[in-house]
Amino acid sequence: LHYPRQIPFRHRYYLLHYLPKFLRRADRIITVSEYVRQDIVRSCGVPSEKIVAVYNGCREGFSPLDDAEKRVVRKEFADRQEYFFYSGAIHPRKNIPRLIRAYDRFRQKTGAPVKLLLAGRFAWKTGAVKTALEHSPFRDDIRMLGYVTDEHLALLMASALALVYISTSEGFGLPLLEAMYAETPVLSANATALPEVAGNAALLVDPYSEAEIAGGMERLWADRACAAQLIDAGRRQRERFSWDHAAEQTYQLLKETAGK
Repeated sequence: LHYPRQIPFRHRYYLLHYLPKFLRRADRIITVSEYVRQDIVRSCGVPSEKIVAVYNGCREGFSPLDDAEKRVVRKEFADRQEYFFYSGAIHPRKNIPRLIRAYDRFRQKTGAPVKLLLAGRFAWKTGAVKTALEHSPFRDDIRMLGYVTDEHLALLMASALALVYISTSEGFGLPLLEAMYAETPVLSANATALPEVAGNAALLVDPYSEAEIAGGMERLWADRACAAQLIDAGRRQRERFSWDHAAEQTYQLLKETAGK
């Protein structure tokens, strides 16, 4: 609804013409975050009492690795070097061109041999990503991994110097939660639902500022005490998100709605 020109026509037509009607007709609406709940109220004129936020949980498989295990992963995917990691589909809302340019700034300023690994399929409107890659002086240190298996995703997440997730708009932001379970520091955008998921367990930056993103990368690379504090905060923050709790909330809401 907010970025209609960034999505394919059929999806755009459905979202603009049908979704608001369905939302207004619904007896109850379950969203994955308070941000989405409030957004539906503002954008579609749905009464707030009809909408309940039920947080996502994290799938199994994400857990920390020891140093020896991380070295094995870095040998396979990053020529034994540390790396920043992005997980998710590649399309305009994910802000990948700006991430690449911020990475260039980080490398130019620090000279650190840290790579940038991106795991996820090219979805749509990816021309700007390819252009940013072509113009990067560090393109040989940027790896577009494409789709990776769940097993490899968990290993890559747990071995990263940090997850860098600077999407301009998210309804939840599941990679943040996956990083918390993998005990990997998080650099996140300070926009939409991401601060809600991150709590105090991420370094938050303006997703439209390459300088801020690069500065966040530099801080997590240079200040390992800060990174350790974020990991520790993530152990507490992740406890707020549970599929068991989500299932119980959803069950109770369905019972209440069916009983009306």
